[in-house]
Amino acid sequence: GLKLNMGNDGIANEDEIVAALEGKKFKDLNKNMKKFVLFLNKGRPLKDSTIINAYAFKNLKKADLRIELDGNIFFISIKMGKGNSIHQEKVEYFIEFIESLGASEKVVSDIEDFVDSYESGKIFFEKNPEKRGRIQSFFNKHQQELLKRFIKAGRSNECQVDCVYHGNVDYGVWNFTDNIIKRMLNERKTGSAMIYVGLLTFQKWNTKNKSKHGSIQLKGPTLTRFLKNE
Repeated sequence: GLKLNMGNDGIANEDEIVAALEGKKFKDLNKNMKKFVLFLNKGRPLKDSTIINAYAFKNLKKADLRIELDGNIFFISIKMGKGNSIHQEKVEYFIEFIESLGASEKVVSDIEDFVDSYESGKIFFEKNPEKRGRIQSFFNKHQQELLKRFIKAGRSNECQVDCVYHGNVDYGVWNFTDNIIKRMLNERKTGSAMIYVGLLTFQKWNTKNKSKHGSIQLKGPTLTRFLKNE
């Protein structure tokens, strides 16, 4: 997750999860962490003596933790609370990405106009239904690639997130990002006021604050509806 909007609670939570895992034998993990690492290991049993290694990334990667167990490495995104921001990035990086998917100049300028305006998405798209229609139909054609960027790969594509974990050391819910994307593709949201990618709403990040102007943000229902504790 992005550290810049995570706050100290989120970072402390990551550090506690790392402390509960790093250098520990499987048999010494708490009940919740045992369940989680077995899930990562796709249900394959772990020996009591298996050592788990974990560390937190302190920079802007899509993944927050790297967990190594039984010779496999997993990149994990840690979420907590009710936060529903799934992804944000500067509009110019996003434009490069959609151009690589074949976005027309018209779609690119529609997105730039939307991000440059100081109106909420709802008001902007009510005034500009044809722009909304063009952006939405481009997004509909490329849902899978877009969801992969927003949920799994991030902008830089390094450390692609294998699994989302929502919770703390003692209780969490989780799922592999590929499963989340698959389910989102089956449950898309539609409506005429906003722009959607799967169940995520495509927005500007922080209309009011000039220093945050020029970024896009994807918000969703909290991902917990796609996560499980088993």
